[in-house]
Amino acid sequence: VRYEGNEWVKEKEQRYERIANGWVEGRGGAEENYFEVTGKDGREKVYGKEVWSGKGEGAKYIYYLDSQRDSFGNEVKYVYKKRNGAEGEEVVLEEIVYGKEGERHVRIEYEERGDERLEGRGKYVRKESKRISRIEMSVGGRVVKRYGFAYRENEMGESLLVKILVKGEGSAEGYGYEFGYEQAEKDGSGRIKVFGETEGWERSGSI
Repeated sequence: VRYEGNEWVKEKEQRYERIANGWVEGRGGAEENYFEVTGKDGREKVYGKEVWSGKGEGAKYIYYLDSQRDSFGNEVKYVYKKRNGAEGEEVVLEEIVYGKEGERHVRIEYEERGDERLEGRGKYVRKESKRISRIEMSVGGRVVKRYGFAYRENEMGESLLVKILVKGEGSAEGYGYEFGYEQAEKDGSGRIKVFGETEGWERSGSI
């Protein structure tokens, strides 16, 4: 979608009915630089009003989903933690709150990861230094389900998810899911083959 000629133009058919951004449309300053999206089913979503990532309010690069409300008034809220440091900016989703009285919670816990990532897309430094360690679901303060995550590092030092453990209420052991990965191809000396075989070529004629 793009804003052109005082209206939002769909480049292909989407599931939304209406999209609005007061700053882009000239209805306000940079504080109005967030998106309100209304779906064809009446669901309303707000992106980047409370939490965003970028160089500033007028130069946002990522608009995080703040909340969504359906046509019956049921609302889902998303809670993030945003950190700004010398190594860059980092945003993680910490909690999802929903239910008629906001009594249902999904809490997400993180741990440090060895394969920390930095990127400069958006013309600012953004960091990813954490991975999910646990998710806890509760209703009215009572925990009803927990998810635990186990990882290993591959030959390149990248984090790979190897197991998800699921446990419900009570003392039951729960169940889990395991994930397998293909091993990296190695050469005769046991070193990882990062690149394919070299192929010779020559140019002939004009380009």
